[in-house]
Amino acid sequence: GVSLLPVAMDNVVSGNRIVNGSSAQGVLAGGTGNRIEGNVISRQRYGGLHLLGSGNVVANNSFADCGLGALYEYRSNVVRDNTVNGKPLAYLEDMSDMSVADAGQVFLVGCTGISVSGQQLCNTTVAVELLASSGCHVTGNDISGNLAGVMLWNASGNHIMGNDISGNMFEGVDVGPFSHHTRVEGNVISGNNDGVSLWSRDNVVTDNTITGNWHGVQLDLSDNNTVTGNLVADNTEGISLWQESHSNAVTDNMFVNNTRAVSLHYDNTGNIVSYNDISGSEYGVDISPSSDSNRVEANNLTGNMVGVWIGSTGNVIRYNNFMDSERWHATFISADRDPLVPHNRWNRNYWGRPHLLPKPIVGWRLPFPWLNVDWRPLLQPYQG
Repeated sequence: GVSLLPVAMDNVVSGNRIVNGSSAQGVLAGGTGNRIEGNVISRQRYGGLHLLGSGNVVANNSFADCGLGALYEYRSNVVRDNTVNGKPLAYLEDMSDMSVADAGQVFLVGCTGISVSGQQLCNTTVAVELLASSGCHVTGNDISGNLAGVMLWNASGNHIMGNDISGNMFEGVDVGPFSHHTRVEGNVISGNNDGVSLWSRDNVVTDNTITGNWHGVQLDLSDNNTVTGNLVADNTEGISLWQESHSNAVTDNMFVNNTRAVSLHYDNTGNIVSYNDISGSEYGVDISPSSDSNRVEANNLTGNMVGVWIGSTGNVIRYNNFMDSERWHATFISADRDPLVPHNRWNRNYWGRPHLLPKPIVGWRLPFPWLNVDWRPLLQPYQG
């Protein structure tokens, strides 16, 4: 491809055919005052043009099976009269209260109240990006075969609803840093690497059908989000709290045939996993070491290999119904990293049959085998 480094100024890239790039972008525009005009850019694996500088003009280019790469900063460039897969590249900057029609790719930069509806946005780099935009609606679109489906960066208060988001190489919906109060609602999200990726706080992911992804929903460095009312099926990890995500609620979802239905990995605390139906998983709820002080409450865990696996301390596991587990209803392993953090508390769970006496839970307190105890197990399934 062509690379204009950050020190490049006042260059012209014009009239070229840039095709079949397999390892990088077609054009990297990192300087200022450059003109990228009248080029044919096609089949670039990681993006047709990455616009990193400011004061550049991108005009009259034709992109096929690629497009403009993701933007991460609000810079003043002119992007006009380009096409993506034969349709206009809609690049709106500082616009408000309008609709986008018949686009091949959409960028909303510093916009408010824009509607992107009823589009086919396929086989490009990022199908729709919202950068520093708010109050926008992305609804009823077919978003498939892209590197990423819908991307938000520093964009709060937006609504992603009723889209078919499938077969994208990376994220189906990427709610990036500083993108708060976003609703991801009523979408079909399938066959992506990450169905929904959250890097922000106070967002809602609700009423979606999330199937066949590597991660159905993944949270990184994200607090106070709610994931509720979704069908999450046939993913490697249904919902994954990857690192340092606190005070999130995973509630009232249906998990079917995921390898791990709910996973808490590194330093995730104060989260609640409640009122979910979890079946057919290798691990229903998997809480790794360092993810302390979470609550697992009032879930139906049926036909999983392991219902709940806990590698941390200070968690509360109560009012869950464990039924037909293939190996263990629940087990634990702890290493006493912090003597001030209490061990896990098990209370009032139903363990597949009535238990008149306290129910021992077999696990490890390294280096020894150990027992936790549910002192008051339920005699019948918890009804909520």
